[in-house]
Amino acid sequence: MGDREKEATDEMLMQRAGTGDKPAFETLVRRHQRPVINFIFKFLKDPSEAEDLAQEVFLSIWKSALTYRPDAKFTTWPYC
Repeated sequence: MGDREKEATDEMLMQRAGTGDKPAFETLVRRHQRPVINFIFKFLKDPSEAEDLAQEVFLSIWKSALTYRPDAKFTTWPYC
């Protein structure tokens, strides 16, 4: 991960992801994957299922990145 990704806000990274910037999106996933998995695990109580569902969440976010509007923090997206 370069300095550009380390210093960028989640919202900046998501806007870049909306232009097809995969490294920016990968940075977002690295930052937020564990909290999302933990959140899902609280409901499913199955680590493997929680990881699978988290992957689906991030895939859905990637597919809708073009429609992202920074009106709210990025961290609200995975939990909607």
